[in-house]
Amino acid sequence: MSAWQDKASMLTYRNTGAHRRAMPKLTLWCDEASFVHWHQESAELPNWQAVEQRMMEQGRLVKLEHPSQGRYMI
Repeated sequence: MSAWQDKASMLTYRNTGAHRRAMPKLTLWCDEASFVHWHQESAELPNWQAVEQRMMEQGRLVKLEHPSQGRYMI
């Protein structure tokens, strides 16, 4: 999980530097990858149970070259 002050800060990180160089290799390097975006007014981080619930309800799986057999099906 990562947390950002605002969407612009997250997009700057996502689109530059090491993250930008690594992301094209994600489909070959990873056997599990998923993501979900969410916005909340509170600065307090959600607990892991809330994160898992959100991932199960709204998460997106990344299409991978070699997915693990135990991968969650959302």
